[in-house]
Amino acid sequence: MCSALLVAWLVFRWRHLRRDLASMACGAGLLVVLCQVRNVSLFAIGISVAPVPVVLFSVATMPVFAALLSRVLMGEATHWSTWAATVAVLVGIGLAVFGTAPGGVRGSALLGARAGLGVALSLALSFVTIRRNARLAILPVVGAGALPAGAIGLARARPQAMAGGHVWAIVLAGRFVLPVSFFSLSPASR
Repeated sequence: MCSALLVAWLVFRWRHLRRDLASMACGAGLLVVLCQVRNVSLFAIGISVAPVPVVLFSVATMPVFAALLSRVLMGEATHWSTWAATVAVLVGIGLAVFGTAPGGVRGSALLGARAGLGVALSLALSFVTIRRNARLAILPVVGAGALPAGAIGLARARPQAMAGGHVWAIVLAGRFVLPVSFFSLSPASR
């Protein structure tokens, strides 16, 4: 994800590299980088120690955190219809993920929920910070946040664990799905 976002930044914003780097060096830029490191790290930890549905349900609380942080940090009120839609979506997601669990699901639901809530809070703070700082360059801060998280994960993973599973799917997700989704969500908050 890091390399895809940083390459896209170099290709599409090459005329603005100095300005983008300067925007990264401010407090808001560093905060978004730290939020991305925390987000990626906690998600990886969560899905490795807990049932994935629990983690995903917890991550789905991100709009609640975003609305609360937006109120506290920017003074924005959230319309009642947004809260109603959020509740409806959370109920739907809850029904989907907490239905009948397939056999063999293991892990600590509490640890997964805590990791997922940490991801949700990090994403929300990242989105609110991006919204609050319109000059902040999104591609480099999100990409730079993925770099340390990926390096830590790579350093901690055992070589045999890296070759197990469906490597092609992980590469596809890291090269295309995650960068496109993270980049699409970040400017949407503006």
